[in-house]
Amino acid sequence: MRAIPSLRPARRGSAIALLLLLAVALHGAPSTERTPLGPIPERPLHPVVTPDGLHFAWIVPKQGRHAFLLDGVPGPEFEAIGPPLLSPDGRHYAFVATAGGRARVVHDGLPGPEHAAVSALTLSRDGRRVAYAVQTRPGKWAVMHDGKAGPEFDRLRNLRLSPDGARCAYAAELGIHSVVVLDGRIGPEYDEIERGYPLFSSDGRRCVYAARRDRSAWVVVDGRAEGPYDGLALAAPVFSPDGARLAYVARRGGKWGVVLDGQLGLACDGIGVRSPVFSPDGRRLAYAAQLGESWVCVLDGVPSAHFDAVAGLLFSPDSRRFACAASRGGKDFIVLDGREGPAWDSVDPDWISFSPDGTRLAWRARRGKSWSLVVDGQPGPAYDLIGNGYVFSPDGRRIACTAESAGKQFVVLDGKPQPPCDEIGHPPRFSPDSRRVAWVERRGQAVVVMLDGQPGPEFAVVVRHGPSFDAGGALEYLAVDKGMLYRVRVRP
Repeated sequence: MRAIPSLRPARRGSAIALLLLLAVALHGAPSTERTPLGPIPERPLHPVVTPDGLHFAWIVPKQGRHAFLLDGVPGPEFEAIGPPLLSPDGRHYAFVATAGGRARVVHDGLPGPEHAAVSALTLSRDGRRVAYAVQTRPGKWAVMHDGKAGPEFDRLRNLRLSPDGARCAYAAELGIHSVVVLDGRIGPEYDEIERGYPLFSSDGRRCVYAARRDRSAWVVVDGRAEGPYDGLALAAPVFSPDGARLAYVARRGGKWGVVLDGQLGLACDGIGVRSPVFSPDGRRLAYAAQLGESWVCVLDGVPSAHFDAVAGLLFSPDSRRFACAASRGGKDFIVLDGREGPAWDSVDPDWISFSPDGTRLAWRARRGKSWSLVVDGQPGPAYDLIGNGYVFSPDGRRIACTAESAGKQFVVLDGKPQPPCDEIGHPPRFSPDSRRVAWVERRGQAVVVMLDGQPGPEFAVVVRHGPSFDAGGALEYLAVDKGMLYRVRVRP
């Protein structure tokens, strides 16, 4: 709250001090740049936005043709253009274009060779490479990767690229048999390759898929088959963050278990959803397991106490601490490093969060009809709702969330509710130095970006995923007003 100025006469020298203070305040005020990027239709065709909300691509019909636009800059035109793909940094793009009944892939503005048909276009994470399926002749398909065609098959699916795009894998069918093709080499034949496979590890060095043969299930890791099993869980195998280890859930002899690095573990009556979970350093593993009528959390191979339910398994960023949600006797609670916390009517297992340094823990919990954000075991004020995605600042000292009471939404910053509005766009975001925070509000028909509690310019739309802070603390986002796309940058 701004202090009310005193009505008493100023003392000698105070006027000069006030002018100096005013000059410093004006000099330190953020500078807002609003740059028009070009017109945008009310409903753009095939819109796609990068995860940081700073790059926006779409297709525009244009006199019987279609044009690709990225951040308002017109690109190539064709008779028809399919949904574009963007790299996360917005520097690379790809789409399928058709002209004269022929299809081709356009990658970063360069059209590739023509084909009878193109499907399954895939862009590597860095955006530098593409792969896609082409029809070579009626009823036959092949994969194009780095400009080279692979073997022909009757059907292709689940085309994958490693993060750097150097490796390519996909499932294929030829007659009654199914195979996985990895880096152009055809793997062994199976009756069926399970849907969703193959998968690469995060570093792209390893590849896994699940398959069936003669009513048995197999997991093929780097070309080596593990099994047979009576069945596999619907959840996909999980690589450790460094890609060195692999875990998955399998059934054998009427019991379920977690297979870690090829070894089947504790026999259980069931394995929890979203289990198993690796620690960030890949050295630890946790999963929820059903033993008879009760559930335990198996951490580093050791079962916990018995509960009615276990969910929300989470390691701290430094891998040293572990938390989960559990239930007993109709009440929910958090178990942190093996210690049970206070009971609540409900704890949301999907929104448990450690601070970046791992020293603090937050979750949302309900008592009666009211929800609270609980931080370090201390419940905050009660609200009708606590929104998804509360966030710690990078230094872990601050926390922000969205909440709702009496039909109004607002941000709660460091435990203090901010003025209400009609709607909050997404969870708040902190600057890299943790000193600043921004979020999106809707007020009537106008949308504004709030920075440290102060509203920015009004727009009709703020493009989703924005705003974002850069490494220097500047805030940037895309917005639309009166049919024009703008890039807005607020310097610190």
